[in-house]
Amino acid sequence: MMREVELKNRTMKMLARLNAPRAVTGNAEAAKSEAEFLCKRIKGLAPTRQFTEWFDDFEEALLGNLDTRSWPTAKQIGDAARQIAPKRQQLVDDTQPKGYEPDELKINADRIKRNEDVGESYITGTFAEQMVRSGLVTQEQLEPYKKYLNHWKKN
Repeated sequence: MMREVELKNRTMKMLARLNAPRAVTGNAEAAKSEAEFLCKRIKGLAPTRQFTEWFDDFEEALLGNLDTRSWPTAKQIGDAARQIAPKRQQLVDDTQPKGYEPDELKINADRIKRNEDVGESYITGTFAEQMVRSGLVTQEQLEPYKKYLNHWKKN
């Protein structure tokens, strides 16, 4: 909630420094609607953490790219957000090695080895065949699971 209010306040202060587009000049309802649209667009692009720092960088990029002193378009807002993205520190998951991609076959093979629950396709389906072929599990390790499935399919 604080994030949304802060971003809206900052956006409205920025818009107050600029001229409203001619299409909404003199029409308070249209100007309000356009301002709310721009606020919504900015809130959608802003990160959940460090959004005040992000907004400072975003505002500088946006105002620096405007050709006129009128309100930005949705496209200009998106362009400014993309422009600052490379310099923004990304949230990094340091719990996994660089380039880590979870291997669902290996994960489920490990579950089978620990006699944990797995989906049926890891017992009798294509995934089961791939795990056996690649040596992640043996047919013998799958046997208790197959017996369990056969028991339930009979009943």
